[in-house]
Amino acid sequence: MLTLLNTRPAHQAKALTALVSQQGFNSLECPALQVKLKSFESQKSPGVGSSVIFISANAVSFYLKTLSEDDLTALKQATLYAIGSATALSLAQQGLNARQPSQSYDSEALLACLPGNLAEQPYFIVKGVGGLDTLKTALLERGASLTLIECYQRLPAPFCQAVWQSFQQVKQPVVLFTSVESAEALLSKLSTKQVKALLARPVIVFSARIEQALLQKSWQGSIFQVKKQSNEGIVECLNAIQGTELVELTPF
Repeated sequence: MLTLLNTRPAHQAKALTALVSQQGFNSLECPALQVKLKSFESQKSPGVGSSVIFISANAVSFYLKTLSEDDLTALKQATLYAIGSATALSLAQQGLNARQPSQSYDSEALLACLPGNLAEQPYFIVKGVGGLDTLKTALLERGASLTLIECYQRLPAPFCQAVWQSFQQVKQPVVLFTSVESAEALLSKLSTKQVKALLARPVIVFSARIEQALLQKSWQGSIFQVKKQSNEGIVECLNAIQGTELVELTPF
């Protein structure tokens, strides 16, 4: 039976564990990152005529916590975009409808949906600290009047020593990385020997960017990229892996 090393932040890990268990797989929760609210000041607020792009479900959750009722009412008058089905779902649960790319779930796919000329049009990107500037750069090149709202930050979580020891004994392990930062955070906690052993394990990733980062670290195991950046997408990947001839691995 496949066992997933569930590295999602603690507030997101339990929902994934429940879904994975329902599908007949094991899940060991070992958060690589913790997500915390970051104070920010924005001289502008989204409203009528604005376009607001939410990068993640965390962006939705943390940003909406900071809004007054008047701000939320104004936000409902803006055009909202979501990167990822989980992000769109988080907005929908708050009564906010968002547009999203139909074929892919990344910045490039979203940019393909936007006009080539955005001269002086007010755009807002709601995101966490860090990450790629692909979206920011492209919007500025198209002439948009851009405001960045960085409302949360991802920090390394305390190492899950007991869970890690259990995972080392698993015969059909699968690792999960939903960001480059989560991969770097976990690898930084391991010994050289443990890192070498982990690099041989199958891994599920959320994007080609994460895959490339792992390959640069000489990842030897099979790398599986989700089709949908969501818990359901992770389960679909596990089912696909289950259908392959996965060789049982010796403990670390």
